[in-house]
Amino acid sequence: MFTLRKSAGLAAALEGVDELVISLAFPGLPVEQPKKGLTFMDVDAGGTQQLIAAGQQAGVRRVVYLSGAGAGHDAERHWFRAKAVAEDAVRGSGMAWTILRPTWVYGPGDVSLNRFLGFARFPCHALLLGDAILGRFFLGLDPRARLGFLKVSFVGSHQRQEG
Repeated sequence: MFTLRKSAGLAAALEGVDELVISLAFPGLPVEQPKKGLTFMDVDAGGTQQLIAAGQQAGVRRVVYLSGAGAGHDAERHWFRAKAVAEDAVRGSGMAWTILRPTWVYGPGDVSLNRFLGFARFPCHALLLGDAILGRFFLGLDPRARLGFLKVSFVGSHQRQEG
């Protein structure tokens, strides 16, 4: 078993994997615990860098990174600056990549968004990609739903050139 703080064995765990989807978080998010290494920069940026390095070693061909709508090196919020560092690792990986920037990701245990949606007159059931609606991607109020996105910006995609 491995953790992002102890990455020994991570490359071996990725052997045979074609595509890596990265979406990292830490217990107690958004409250950071720097003494435990539970910060956005340590987990989101550093963890993504470790996963990319391990994926390169293991021969992973494609990576999809779930970023955030406000990601940027000059962003006001430090968690968005950490996502920008992670995006740099993805872009520089040499793998084919896709970066998505959702405004909010949630699951069945999410307290704030599920409470907010409870006040809605009708549920939102569409994944928005820029200005395009991609149809009924999730059931926001369905307790069986595993994951939902309110809005997703498509940042870019790059296909690896085969040598």
